[in-house]
Amino acid sequence: VHGAEIGRALVNFRGAVLLVVLSRYHGGAYVVFSTALNGEMEAVALKGSFASVIGGSAAASVVFNSSINRRVEQDPAILEVREKLKSSTGRRRMALEARLSETLAAVRTRLSLETAEQFDRVHSVERAAKVGSLKTVIEPSLLRPYIINFLSGRLGLD
Repeated sequence: VHGAEIGRALVNFRGAVLLVVLSRYHGGAYVVFSTALNGEMEAVALKGSFASVIGGSAAASVVFNSSINRRVEQDPAILEVREKLKSSTGRRRMALEARLSETLAAVRTRLSLETAEQFDRVHSVERAAKVGSLKTVIEPSLLRPYIINFLSGRLGLD
């Protein structure tokens, strides 16, 4: 509901709009803050920030969950413990089951983090600028002069 209201406000607003991505913008923000909604809107991002429809950690949990599950099951550490379990009994079996549980969690965490990092590297603000979602990517040290320049130009002070 709020995203639709923001989108409507951007479409109906008459005047300059500057969106600065300081850290991350994902999901609805990635779609709503589009120059297609308002021709006077300018969207820029600080170098090192992120932009995508979904963040890397959410993508790893939802979009790539099946792939991560397959990779977990193929991991050598998991295969090794599962192989030892086949011929174990008693206390040794219980110890191996506990080790398997811990190893599954550790491998899943590692693969999820790797997947999230890879996703965020691909879905960068530089990519968003290339496809036209952002005008440009600027160094943090240039933010203040950029805003002053933007406002001066829009207010006819240049």
